[in-house]
Amino acid sequence: MKFNQILLLTGLLTCCSIPAQAGLQIGVGPSLYSGTEFDEENGYGLNAEIGILFADHPVDLFLGVKATYVEGLGSGDANLDTFEGALAARLLVPLGSDWLKGYVEGSLGTANLSVSGQGSSVKVKDRSFSYNNKYSADEWVFAYGLGVGVQFDFTSWFGVRFGYEFHNFGEVEAFGLKVDPGNLNGFVGSIVLKF
Repeated sequence: MKFNQILLLTGLLTCCSIPAQAGLQIGVGPSLYSGTEFDEENGYGLNAEIGILFADHPVDLFLGVKATYVEGLGSGDANLDTFEGALAARLLVPLGSDWLKGYVEGSLGTANLSVSGQGSSVKVKDRSFSYNNKYSADEWVFAYGLGVGVQFDFTSWFGVRFGYEFHNFGEVEAFGLKVDPGNLNGFVGSIVLKF
């Protein structure tokens, strides 16, 4: 191999290499959501994530998996509980200092939507259906999410994050009908630990 080929290969490897600082990151925290169809009650939830943080200053990149559970969204006599599992990517950009960062994120995965209630009827999209007792239906659907927010890195291994998220689900088949569960949007917080 000629000397100039070695220089070219070395330059390409240096240019395209994975950032030198990469480590495990986990996060967990509460959330508060409202829905566009199930909008009479707010849903409270828990979110968790695990992945790799590539610290390549000034912009950091998080790649991992994310789980979100939301309970208690309501519409008439019906309740909606969701569990979403997704692949997530987040870009973090410093806002004037290394300890304060703004972020944008996206997620893509699947969600289990569970519609349940108790009563003599349920109203879905201006149509009433009669039931004698408890009812429930659940289905796995395609889901995606978008988010923005800020992260405070108090130390090299500990931080907190606050943000706003939007989640969209396809249609769910409940009681033999195609039901549009609408979107979820709300506020999330997380304690972040880096290793």
